[in-house]
Parts: sequence; structure tokens; C-alpha cells
Amino acid sequence: MRKMVLVMVILGLIVSQVPYVSGELVNSQLIQDSDFKASDNYEYWDTEKGGPYGDSWVIRLGDGYAYFYHSNFNAQCSDTDPSYALISQQIQVPNYEIENATITIHFIDQINMRYVVGFVNSTGVWLWKEVSWAPVAATNGGSAYVNINITSFLSNYTGQKLTFKFGAYIDYDTSNGDYSFRMNITSLSLEVIYDSSVSGGGYWWHGGGTWFGGGGLWFGKGGGNQTYVEFVAANIQRVMAIVGTGLIAILWVKVGTDYFSRDPDKRMRLRDDTLLAIVGTLIIALAVLGAIWMIAGWVVGASEVIVI
Repeated sequence: MRKMVLVMVILGLIVSQVPYVSGELVNSQLIQDSDFKASDNYEYWDTEKGGPYGDSWVIRLGDGYAYFYHSNFNAQCSDTDPSYALISQQIQVPNYEIENATITIHFIDQINMRYVVGFVNSTGVWLWKEVSWAPVAATNGGSAYVNINITSFLSNYTGQKLTFKFGAYIDYDTSNGDYSFRMNITSLSLEVIYDSSVSGGGYWWHGGGTWFGGGGLWFGKGGGNQTYVEFVAANIQRVMAIVGTGLIAILWVKVGTDYFSRDPDKRMRLRDDTLLAIVGTLIIALAVLGAIWMIAGWVVGASEVIVI
């Protein structure tokens, strides 16, 4: 028993010196028809209008533009009762650890315009949104880019489907006069860079990882993007987990047997055996759930392991 624990300790020490090197980084554009040049833009985009004077908004898509317009606007809008004209589409967030996610908007014309950009869930509740003035540089035919980093937000939704929304947004009082609003953009992109070797945002100990995480390889709920390499590595992980569970059971069966024994010698050894069982459990859990998973991924080419 002690020899087995010693072997596991040595294995743990070796493994602790093996750093993990990230796999291939993949650059992906999540928005379809991001330049509004599709033959049928409305195949990809839905439109939505609402709030005071909402039905009078004009939304036009096509020929490389998304155009929002409203004339003679005179309404008492507020942040709780805004007037808006939106375009939206459903996106699939990659089921991998996201390194970077950036929304880029190219404005080429705007007057008096505020915009909203964000994501809603399946029930229409905003999960995240940003409301801001369109850039001054784009006023009356000018041009300006706006970049919004959403890495932290999107990392919480790996492997899930979200609805992306963008559009004109008036959330302040315009009832003291007639206003004209317009906004013209030529591109609206959501570029994501993710690590193709790490599913669901982490390893087994992370939410959404390869062990119990939502979107992982073991009991996860989003394994649809799983490649063949990951499938093989996951099966190896399953075998290792079963073996590790058996070893842990052997450790604790002996402790349990000694605990209920009437033999004084066994009861005297109980404290030492219990300590060894605890150490052995931790080592086996580390080896099976962490290190062996990385080694298995390296064997089948899912990742690289460099021994220093």
C-alpha cells in the first residue's frame, strides 16, 4: 500500500513540472452578412421597432449598408421607455475557451443618434448591452470605427446560442422640438479568437470545462463542436477516471475495514492508514482529472505537452 502511494506521489511531482501549452488559436466571425452584401440580407437579419414613434422608423439593409432613419421625431422618451429600431440575428458561441471577443462597428454617417448593441437570451431579456452616442467623427457623412471588447461577457456563454442586437436607440426627451435622426453603418462584426484545445472555457475544474462543465466533454451539455481528436481524448479520460475511482476505493476499503475491526493492532495503524488514504486520494484525483487528461490529449494530438 505504501509503495503504491509513493508511486502516485512521484507521478504527481513529475506531472507538476509539466506545463500545458495552448493549442491552435482559431479566429472566427460569428455574425453572418456582417458587411450587408448578401443577396438577401433579411435571410440573416431580423428587424424590430418599438417605443414612442417606433413604427415610423425606417430600416434598410443591402448594398453594403445598414441604414436607420426617423424624421420629425417629437416624443418624451426615457431610459425606461426608449424608441428603437433594431436588427438582430442568432449566433452560436464557440464551445471553447475564448481568448478574445470584439465587436467592431463602422459608422459612415450619423445625426443626433445613439446606438445600442448587446445580447438577449431566448426569452428576450438583455444579458448585456451598451448604449452610447454614435461617434462625432461620423457626423454628416464622416467615418469612424467603434471597438467593444466583450471577452469577459462572452466567456460565460461558451457553447450557447444568443441573439445579437444592434440599432438606433433614443432614450432621452425630444418633446421640446422636432428632431431628425439617422445612422448609417457599413459593417458590424463580432470576431472571436478561441483556443481549439480547451473546451467550454477551461479544464475540469472550471465552469464549462472538460469534466463536469456545461459544454464540456464528460457530462457537459454542449459537446456538439467536439472534434474526433477530442472524442478520443475524452474516451481515454473516461478510462482513466474509472481506474482512478477503483484505486481510491481500494485505499478507503482498507481504512473502513480497520475502523470496524476489533484487532487492536489494526486500530493502532488506523491513523496512519487514514492519512495515507487521504494523500493517495488527492494524488490520484490530481493525476487522473488533470495530468493524465493533458497527457492523453498530447498522445492523440489535441494539445502539446513540453517537459522542461
